[in-house]
Amino acid sequence: MPILTTEQAIEHCRADPESDAAMVAFYLDAAIDVAQDYLGRRVFSDQGELDAAVAAGTAGNDPMVATYAIKAAMLLICGHLFANREDVVVGLQAYAVPMGSCDLLRPHRKVTAL
Repeated sequence: MPILTTEQAIEHCRADPESDAAMVAFYLDAAIDVAQDYLGRRVFSDQGELDAAVAAGTAGNDPMVATYAIKAAMLLICGHLFANREDVVVGLQAYAVPMGSCDLLRPHRKVTAL
């Protein structure tokens, strides 16, 4: 079971389900990677999936089940990737949105001391 479905991401991005599905799925996978990299831990869709990964030895350090906040952050990242498909945008002002993805992920972040 995936953490989020492509259909959920399509709805979040207000994308066309037919013409944009492949790109939204790609950006969703990237968003999940980005969130897990930021968190410093693997995230699983439910306890059964987490337990299976622990038993298989693939869960990594401090794995967790995705919370609503983590899922929302993943959708925000996916939406950003979908809406901003280039490295540089000319002629527009951009502002960080309060309660953005980092704010949603930060309480669950595991950082190691140097």
